[in-house]
Parts: sequence; C-alpha cells; structure tokens
Amino acid sequence: MATNKKTLEFTAKNAKVFTAWLKRFSLIDNTLLLEIDRSKSIFTAKTYNEEHSVVKMSSIKFDEAGLTLKDGSETKRIKVGIFNIPRLIKIIDQFNDVEFTMTIEYQE
Repeated sequence: MATNKKTLEFTAKNAKVFTAWLKRFSLIDNTLLLEIDRSKSIFTAKTYNEEHSVVKMSSIKFDEAGLTLKDGSETKRIKVGIFNIPRLIKIIDQFNDVEFTMTIEYQE
C-alpha cells in the first residue's frame, strides 16, 4: 500500500502566544494530540487532566498563535502527536525574534 506524503507549512512571526498556549498542556503531560483544522484555521489540543478523569480541550486560531498557513486549499483535519512539548517550545523560542517556517510532514 502506497502512502501519500504531504506537508503543511506555516510562516511564523512571534509565536510566543502559541508557545504559551502549548506550555499550559506541558504542565499536565509532555505529550499532546494536536489537531490542525485548515477549514477553520485553528489548532485544537486535547489531553487528560492529572487524574485522567477529564479530557481538557483548548483551541487557538492560527493568526492568534502568530502562524500563517502557506497553502490553505485543502480542508482536511490533520492530527499530530507531540511527544515532547518542552523541547518543541524551546525550538520555537529560538526563532521568536525572526520570521521562520514550520513544516509538518504527514501521511494519509
């Protein structure tokens, strides 16, 4: 079975709001399921609370996060697993003073 590799490219300018939003989840767990909804231009994250009794969910718009999707022609929702939130935050923070591109590669 052949897999179809695709990419999402975001241009970021001052993604401090995005990293602050991610940091709220890192207080609970280092991993996170991030959904990228291209039709609504939002990130949605879901995680359990400390006791695993409730699912915590939050959304942020791309523009509020300081990110712009380069090609928004497709409308499918993409699910991305983040396995080390603090490391991702540290990487993004290194580029906060300049415009940078964040590329997400996925398979359908």
